[in-house]
Amino acid sequence: FSRVERNIQEGDTKLFGFFDVSSTPYLIRAEAALDFGEYARAVEEAKKGYEIAVATHAHKQLLIFALGELSLAHALTGNKAEAEKYAKLLEKIGTFYPDNGIKPDKMNALARTYMALGDYSKALKKLRASDYGFGLMANVITGTSFVGESIFTYNELPKRFMTNKCLYETGRAAEAKSGYEKLLKHPGTVSNGDVYWMILFDLGRISEAEGNLDQAVDYYEKAVTVFEEQ
Repeated sequence: FSRVERNIQEGDTKLFGFFDVSSTPYLIRAEAALDFGEYARAVEEAKKGYEIAVATHAHKQLLIFALGELSLAHALTGNKAEAEKYAKLLEKIGTFYPDNGIKPDKMNALARTYMALGDYSKALKKLRASDYGFGLMANVITGTSFVGESIFTYNELPKRFMTNKCLYETGRAAEAKSGYEKLLKHPGTVSNGDVYWMILFDLGRISEAEGNLDQAVDYYEKAVTVFEEQ
């Protein structure tokens, strides 16, 4: 795969004009393994998916997903060198016109990896560069499109949570608190329990730091309840 990878590194992605999706099953399994905390398995599946995507000259959209999963999985196993290696390859993939529609996928994938590496400042820059745009990757993986309220619940909400998380972890607790409180007011937030409990938990941490212990306990208890319901 050296020729194709060299093209990626040089910013030449014209090879990826086809839409071979044979790597998709491996990438779906990698995503599932990440959700279950099976990071070594996620690395294995994502690597297979990436190798197939490269070998088949898959569309760069799938390559973005493969590299995002691979870099994140390595980051979560604690392998910083490998995580950064694949993140650099991901950085090289061009998302200029006519491929600007997949820029959010690329930026969000990079943000996830940098968050896993503890580099919240860099992750925040990537999130802001994505402009909260709706990426196309969901169509590849599920064959469907988000519609109506689900656009917020399963696409925008995770990104906005990540942004506020980065703000909080970089010392901007007041901004994070305001952002989290706005998310709690949105009716779609409670539908995504995986994100909802983390918002409640961070608000508990913020309240505790402010000395508002009763409110902190209330947020923590709600976070535990939502978490256990998952």
